[in-house]
Amino acid sequence: MTILHTLALGVLAVVIGLAVGILGGGGAILAVPVFTFVAGFPASQAVGASFVVVGASSLFGVLLRLRSGSIRWMVGLTMAAAGALGAQAGQWLGDFVSDRATLIIFALVMLLSAVSMLRGSRPSRSSRRPSIPLVLALGLGIGVLTGFTGAGGGFIIVPALVALAGLPFAAASATSLLVITINSASGLLGYLGEQSLPWATVGSVVAIALAGTFIGTWIASRVDGAKLKVVFGALTLVIGLGVLISQLVGAG
Repeated sequence: MTILHTLALGVLAVVIGLAVGILGGGGAILAVPVFTFVAGFPASQAVGASFVVVGASSLFGVLLRLRSGSIRWMVGLTMAAAGALGAQAGQWLGDFVSDRATLIIFALVMLLSAVSMLRGSRPSRSSRRPSIPLVLALGLGIGVLTGFTGAGGGFIIVPALVALAGLPFAAASATSLLVITINSASGLLGYLGEQSLPWATVGSVVAIALAGTFIGTWIASRVDGAKLKVVFGALTLVIGLGVLISQLVGAG
């Protein structure tokens, strides 16, 4: 990589960590295009690298939130159990899809993520208990998405836990990190059985992303998350459109 690419990779690694720390997700959706277009990884290898960065950043986020008591362990573990199975299925499906098709699908997921973040979500005032079948179904679907694209699914988990499970945003964000950690670990286990990773580059990105996660967690406790969510949503929209256009033009 050139010096410019190295600097860009470092800056974007911080952005990934910031998104994880602030939003409980969203940084994962940036990891695959960062590894593909900045680090120059093949799409399949970028997915594996994303598992490492996303999983490590999310685990660190979980540890940082332990004292706050905001993690809903039963909801998170139930969703993650289904998600672990889904991640294996998604990783298996990915073996039958070309790099270009994977990136096109990923770009569409990025655009969905951007719309979700830009629209925002109002905290639910419902006192109902989360439905276990709903949590299981949601976890399974997100797991498949994680295994196939390397996206952690936080952009779906957080709004779903707020709107459908009635959790406040802080609890949904913290619980999302728990689910993403387990889903990423499951996806990585399936991936490493078939391919290897350039660990020097991936490890450097992880170290920088962890610093971003620490800063993001600190910011989240002091700044209105709704405003920051719009910023990351706009960034995701721009990158998603760029990835989609590049692949469609390349297909022509």
